[in-house]
Amino acid sequence: YGEALYQLMRGYKLAEELNDDLWTGRISRSISDLYNKTMNSNEAIKFALIAYNAMVRTGNQRFIRESFFDYIRAFHNAKRYDIALKLYPSLLKMGIQSHDPVFINSIRSLYGKTLIGVGQPLKAIKVLEPLYNPIDSTNNCIGYLLLAYVNSGNLTKARQIISNHDLNEVSYHGGIYSYYKLNKEYDKALRALEQQNKLGNNDLSWIM
Repeated sequence: YGEALYQLMRGYKLAEELNDDLWTGRISRSISDLYNKTMNSNEAIKFALIAYNAMVRTGNQRFIRESFFDYIRAFHNAKRYDIALKLYPSLLKMGIQSHDPVFINSIRSLYGKTLIGVGQPLKAIKVLEPLYNPIDSTNNCIGYLLLAYVNSGNLTKARQIISNHDLNEVSYHGGIYSYYKLNKEYDKALRALEQQNKLGNNDLSWIM
């Protein structure tokens, strides 16, 4: 990541010197994403905010809402869930105004994940269940919905998800890990943890 960050920072400084808000925003988003991957949460938040402010100056509504989403997600990844929840209504308003169902579902999925983070799995279930597709193992919310079921004690629903899906295709293995750990199936829990690390997902809030 070091060389990538170096090149991005060079691009960022050049975009600032040229007063190019669009490229300042785009590059800052990439820098924030890189810091998220390396779990440098403060810098991820800093550059997500720089990106958002730059996109606001462009006036492009799509870029504004996408960068605001990234800004809130950076707080979620930093486990600063209280701030993420305060910003969520503004993000949802942007989503509704966009008339983009994919973007709206992404917002709701992020909201559900944040509710899990603050220890409100029942509320998270209400948010995530409408997004759940029982025939799509790649659906992003599966692992988080599974985690919400486990954390709420609804092992019947959790077991249904485990049984209905190819777990190798699930993009988030935190719920799988928690389910198997709770059932004392430690070998399977370890495999889920290894798979999560392999995917490079830095959301480790599910390790208990």
